[in-house]
Amino acid sequence: MSQIAAFQAKNDYGYDLGQQLSAQAQGELAYEIDTEGVMMLYKGAEHDSRLDMKPYDAAGMTAISRSQYYEMFTEVIARAKAIIYQRTQKLNLISFALQ
Repeated sequence: MSQIAAFQAKNDYGYDLGQQLSAQAQGELAYEIDTEGVMMLYKGAEHDSRLDMKPYDAAGMTAISRSQYYEMFTEVIARAKAIIYQRTQKLNLISFALQ
């Protein structure tokens, strides 16, 4: 960034070009860190059959009620929580941060 460009931006548009570039760089860095973290999670993830939602065919039903679906979904979330804890041993920190 040249001093002339910074001076023109201040006079023409009323903002400090240095601060604008700094804010943009911080945003870009945060995006890169977030993207890298998500890709690490994605690459490290693997399918676990314990998370499959089992159909209610055992009772001969062809459809389930909303309350049964929520009960089944809650069970899958509890299983996922246990799997995350087993794989990372950091679930308590994550749960604490989300509260």
